[in-house]
Amino acid sequence: AAPGRYLLIASAPCPWSHRTLIARQLAGLADALPLVMADPVMGPEGWMAPPGVLGDGDGGGPLHRFYTASDRHYSGGTTVPVLWDRQARTIVNNESADIVVQLLDGALPPPDPGEAERLATLIHKGINEGVYQAGYAGNQAAYEEAVHGVFAALETLDGHLSERRYIAGDRLTVADIYAFPTLIRFDPIYAVLMRCNLRRITEYRHVLGYLKRLYANPAFAGTVDIGAYRRGYFTNLKRLNPGGLIPLGPTLDLAAPAAP
Repeated sequence: AAPGRYLLIASAPCPWSHRTLIARQLAGLADALPLVMADPVMGPEGWMAPPGVLGDGDGGGPLHRFYTASDRHYSGGTTVPVLWDRQARTIVNNESADIVVQLLDGALPPPDPGEAERLATLIHKGINEGVYQAGYAGNQAAYEEAVHGVFAALETLDGHLSERRYIAGDRLTVADIYAFPTLIRFDPIYAVLMRCNLRRITEYRHVLGYLKRLYANPAFAGTVDIGAYRRGYFTNLKRLNPGGLIPLGPTLDLAAPAAP
């Protein structure tokens, strides 16, 4: 990729954006691929980009301008992350998994295909989607079912990590990039806003140790902004937090040494 030709547009609260931020750092692309962070708090028209990003002296505005610049007939939803081609003035990709693969270009090994599918189900279906199912449950039974599913997945993951340094073994893989954004948000966001509060991540010895090992890597630690996560989630998801109050805690000290 020509240095400076492309932009990565992301927003801190979004865990799918977070994947691409980590991949950009791990691939050593911080200088070649400029990063544009949309405001954590959505405007009336969704994610808001800062001024000048379209390259025409614009005053910034909603991200849907990038979508209509790519296709003037587009009328669907707009999401982050976005990989934007400045020269062609078009979106290259807006699927986080694709962008991660494109940025890493084989720099990290993928997990074994069978293991990868199992872990994707465990983390994505069990935890990442599970917390939203709990948060948006329409009745008590649905909420309890979702919460018990989330914590069953966390128990399984904790046991899995008791025998492995990383998700797929002794080496960092793409699976760790996918796991970290969900787990780092669990205590400050999902346990509070989504009421997934049977236990905290700090009570899972192996998951906590795993998070600390990843956080010790600057490519992971440098992408974390808990304050922005709180601002975004607790402001944007008005259905779950009508008053817009932003909680002060809980805290999660990932800089402390991990258990051996």
